[in-house]
Amino acid sequence: MSSKKNLQTAFGMPLDGSDLQGVQAALTGTTATNADLQNISQDDFVRTAVIMLVGIIIVLIWLV
Repeated sequence: MSSKKNLQTAFGMPLDGSDLQGVQAALTGTTATNADLQNISQDDFVRTAVIMLVGIIIVLIWLV
């Protein structure tokens, strides 16, 4: 979700050079939730694909 990254950048830029420079801003709502779900789903997919490929390789080695 590029919208979340754009919002984080927009919130961070005005704080640079001010007294609030080190403040951490958090985003909520549908966009933030969807971005988090997309990251989790992508990580789960990669993990599942690696486990599946390793399992297939083990079975193929065992068959040969």
